[in-house]
Amino acid sequence: MRSFKLVTVSILMLASALPAFAHTGTGWHEHDLVAGFAHPFSGIDHVLAMLAVGFWAALAGQQARLVWPLGFVSCVAAGALSGVMGVTLPVTEVMIAASVAGLGLVVALGWQASMLAGLSLCALFGLAHGMAHGVEMPVDANGLVYALGFLSATGLLHGCGLGMGLKANPLIGKVAGLGLAVIGAGLLASSL
Repeated sequence: MRSFKLVTVSILMLASALPAFAHTGTGWHEHDLVAGFAHPFSGIDHVLAMLAVGFWAALAGQQARLVWPLGFVSCVAAGALSGVMGVTLPVTEVMIAASVAGLGLVVALGWQASMLAGLSLCALFGLAHGMAHGVEMPVDANGLVYALGFLSATGLLHGCGLGMGLKANPLIGKVAGLGLAVIGAGLLASSL
């Protein structure tokens, strides 16, 4: 019961975060490390997907706990560089919504993916999230410092998901995954 409360409170706290105003044109703050760190919290889709990667990695165990989150973060960096250079996929927002639904499903179903399959899925979704971060990076930002901010936040969210996954019992994992899948389906429907 304690695990359920911890997971529920953690998800509610992260989901109720106020907008970070990390997008171009907000004008109320400098576009630095702190703004980059705040950026992933500006969208529930980013928060939930990053938590889900950690949660799923925790359930998979062993090497996945390190490899899958690092693969996601690495591809966020590559995708951000791509986005800054103006190279994106026409379905980036759809892929981001699909990441929440897809990761929710793999958690709910308890999919024991191979290391390569899990890494590939995390990498694909990380690339889409990174492209969005790169495209949304304020033009007056110090790109490297701003990127270090959102990459750090991504890692922190993975760590929170990992911690929740390590503490959750199987039923909590299924319920959390199902909730993510439902939210993701809603995000997916609104992005089409």
